[in-house]
Amino acid sequence: MKRPVLHKLVLIGIAVGATLHLVASHAAAYSAPWLDQVIEAVIMEQELAKSGNYDSYLQQLTQVRTATEKGDFIGVRKGLDRFLEMIESKQGGISADAADRIFLVTFKVAPYRALLPLHQEDKLDPAQKKAVERVKRLAAKIAESQERAALSF
Repeated sequence: MKRPVLHKLVLIGIAVGATLHLVASHAAAYSAPWLDQVIEAVIMEQELAKSGNYDSYLQQLTQVRTATEKGDFIGVRKGLDRFLEMIESKQGGISADAADRIFLVTFKVAPYRALLPLHQEDKLDPAQKKAVERVKRLAAKIAESQERAALSF
């Protein structure tokens, strides 16, 4: 082989190796800023609450973070769906107002694709349909409470 060809191959090998190293280190170090905001909202509600147990919410969000760090998109969506289910049922005896505030933060900051499946509604499986209906109910409840608040001024 001629020297220039060998030199080019070595440079290409170094470039590919550096790229793979950067991609691998970035994937392992990925964090979801939106998830930090949801966790902060739960912690704030926990600090302000006079009653209710928020530990299960924080545990669920820890599972979502683990799925996020692994790049497990399906795990993120399932974990976030479970979190929304907990909010809707006010698990742990949290107040309706606290549940609404947590949902509002989650709805505003979480990626849409993590909240809802990106399929046509007629192609959703039963679990996905349930998730869509849950988000619609919670969003309608938030919209209604915001309308009432606006009318009170």
